[in-house]
Amino acid sequence: MSGVCAGNPAKAALGDVVVAEMVYAHDEGKQTAERFQGDHRQIAQDERVIRAAWALDTSKLPSFVAATDEDAKRWFLELLFLEQDPKYHPARERYFPGASGGTNSMRSSARV
Repeated sequence: MSGVCAGNPAKAALGDVVVAEMVYAHDEGKQTAERFQGDHRQIAQDERVIRAAWALDTSKLPSFVAATDEDAKRWFLELLFLEQDPKYHPARERYFPGASGGTNSMRSSARV
């Protein structure tokens, strides 16, 4: 199942694939004279799908491409512009692999 979802920008980066444990169907219901009354239902995800998502190694996908120096620079500057700390962003490892020392080691990694 695919759709649109909102995510916490501190926990998910643009382009991340999100696998929900629970989804909500809200496209069925009844139209009254005043308004649409949605029939909201919760649908649990199959446990096998959740386990497969946790086990997926995206670095081995043919569509996975390592970030270039220009990508890393743009990402870093965008986060600074948005007043977010790149040190704690979930996408940091994609743009600065092995930069465990925070923003100082990111700057010294010759990418910024």
